[in-house]
Amino acid sequence: MKLQLTVRKILPIYRLLAGLFLLFAVLIYCKKAPYVKEFEENQPGYEISFLQRGQYELRITYERFEPLEKITVYSPCLTDDSGRTGVELAQIEVPERAGIVAIPFTLSEGAYGLRVETDSKTGYFAQGKLQSVKLQNRDSYFVALILVCAAGLTLFLGWGDHGEKYRLPALVLGMGILSCIPLFSDFLYEGYDMKFHLARIEGMYQAMRAGSFPVRLNAVQNAGYGDLSATMYPQLFLYPAAMLRFLGVSLMLCYKVLLAGINLCSAFTAYYCAKHVCRSEKIGLWASFFYTFSSYRFIDLYMRHALGEALAMAFLPLVLWGTYEILWGDRQKWYVLVLGMTGVLQSHVLSTQLCALFMTLELVCWLAGGSKYRSWERIRSGLLAVGVTLLLNAGFLIPFLYFSGQDLQCFHIVNNMPEGHAYLTQLFSMFLSTQDFSLALGSTKGEMAISVGSVLLLGAVLFCVNQAKQRGQLHTGAVGRHCLAYGAIALFLSSWLFPWEKLLQSEILERIITPLGFAWRFLGIATVMLCVVSAIALSEAALDGTKGKTLSAVAMALVICSTCYSFDMICQQKTSLYDKMELEGVSTSDSMYMYYLSDRFESWHDLLSREEAYIRCADSSEVVFSDYEKRGTSLGVTTYNEKDAQDLLVFPLCYFDGYVIRVNGEKAETKMYADPIPMVACDLPGQTARITVTYEGLWFFHAGDGITLLTAMGLILMGIRRRKGKIFRGKTSPFAGL
Repeated sequence: MKLQLTVRKILPIYRLLAGLFLLFAVLIYCKKAPYVKEFEENQPGYEISFLQRGQYELRITYERFEPLEKITVYSPCLTDDSGRTGVELAQIEVPERAGIVAIPFTLSEGAYGLRVETDSKTGYFAQGKLQSVKLQNRDSYFVALILVCAAGLTLFLGWGDHGEKYRLPALVLGMGILSCIPLFSDFLYEGYDMKFHLARIEGMYQAMRAGSFPVRLNAVQNAGYGDLSATMYPQLFLYPAAMLRFLGVSLMLCYKVLLAGINLCSAFTAYYCAKHVCRSEKIGLWASFFYTFSSYRFIDLYMRHALGEALAMAFLPLVLWGTYEILWGDRQKWYVLVLGMTGVLQSHVLSTQLCALFMTLELVCWLAGGSKYRSWERIRSGLLAVGVTLLLNAGFLIPFLYFSGQDLQCFHIVNNMPEGHAYLTQLFSMFLSTQDFSLALGSTKGEMAISVGSVLLLGAVLFCVNQAKQRGQLHTGAVGRHCLAYGAIALFLSSWLFPWEKLLQSEILERIITPLGFAWRFLGIATVMLCVVSAIALSEAALDGTKGKTLSAVAMALVICSTCYSFDMICQQKTSLYDKMELEGVSTSDSMYMYYLSDRFESWHDLLSREEAYIRCADSSEVVFSDYEKRGTSLGVTTYNEKDAQDLLVFPLCYFDGYVIRVNGEKAETKMYADPIPMVACDLPGQTARITVTYEGLWFFHAGDGITLLTAMGLILMGIRRRKGKIFRGKTSPFAGL
């Protein structure tokens, strides 16, 4: 009877929410419109940074022209049939001195740096408007579909006893959605690393359009010459976002969907981690609340746009849970650690290194503790988890380790660990700065936010008070002390108090630590640990009745205030990027994954130009090119070498091992031409030849993909057998404990 009354009270709220979702779906669907760009008035010409493929019409109001003078739409970056850059897209003659002309043109591929020019010496453009003939993205359709699905899910949760049955998951889902509030707009707040990650997603899409899978070279970075970031920077979780581009979803919305997925994943992993480790749903909810709205997560997501680290943080709770299960809990749940470490490894290499450091420390403490309870079985479970993780990620690890043995610029970066520290006033700041840059020690003015939040500090203090009063269960107390110790260690490593200068005098330690870049990266570990500690503290404080409820209300209020302030500062101070077309043309990259060719770090990517991205002969031999086509990092061209000149043919592709060149269908030797940046090259064939260049990788790259696929299939089959064992055999199943 009580359940029925509860559902009867809640059901109208579910219906109201479902109705709002449907209303928003209709409104957003009606917002669909073609791409429109208006230009400044009274200009001698226009420049358009990027346009996706499609049909367009440019309407120009012109003045002071002479009849028959021309207006031309031109791209210096597009390549013609002969392999030369510079293509005229449209041209029109004006009929009179002033008026309005409509210039239609079509792009079969995306075009950079379009220019609208005139040969008139006295005329100018009084007004200009560019419009796509059709919809350039289907964002309205996609968002409307999501809202309709949300309405259906809301009605499902409010139907019958579902509201009570799924109450806790619904709360976790709600927290994840609320943490996405900065994404609820038709623009994107700019962050320091944002355009780099946008280029990663777009590069994957363009490579897949060209037939490359898995993607090992980014097709748009380095001005379209190709970048190794797709191999050296994990990108498994970018594939879903990139594949949305095939459905006509804009790059901006793809990126937002990815960030929303990170928020939802973080909320659920924190909940299930704390729930199982602490054996309490209440602690799980509090941990999810603290973690979902944690300061450092918001810094990564909305201020720095450190996508890799934010993705890794979504899986850190699983690493904590998995480590606990193997060393202290149910040793047979080794697969939790496999999932957690796979998630971290496929998100961010540096976060993987941090996890390895802390798990090694925990293993040493476990061994030093002298625990004899099924110790060998736990060691076997740990080794099994490590082995399966390596096999499951072989497709990424093998190419990554291969190129890690090459002399890339990322291995020659300056050691910033002694400078990338944080002061205590920064570590526990409640109200965050929206700056994007980390400064050297000695000042905090104008520096980016580096904080785990004051709420987690208060939670740690409250936990210590509870322990002093011997309040709470023995199990949660032991878990809390463990997490508090590691959280304190991570904070110490992040602070200016830690003597990194002396520690890094050791050459071995310097090689291990230097790639981390900044000491404040340890704050990700500190955040997940202190969130569990704070959740335990509030759960134990609840034993005091009214006083415990008051503390819970204060903690919740502080988190809400900090979150609202952060979101408000983001809205007021961050630059907004609203032109979806321009964002789809980003090609931001760096020289981290280019070869090291000098005695100092060089920004090689700055030397690459789309206007010079054409085929050439090293010695300028007279060769004619035709039937040129380039898609992603693959290209084809027909050469006519009538004089049989001996030369080197240089392609507009950055050189990395794994390129395959075929001349008339037969493999030719792939060479490197460094002047000054290593480019893909081959010997110039005689007479007429058809040349194709594709990136196929090395044979053991494909072997790694096979190992990953077989391991994943094995885990799926094991999961199916485990499920069947639980259903048909119950506790007698040999898989029931997995």
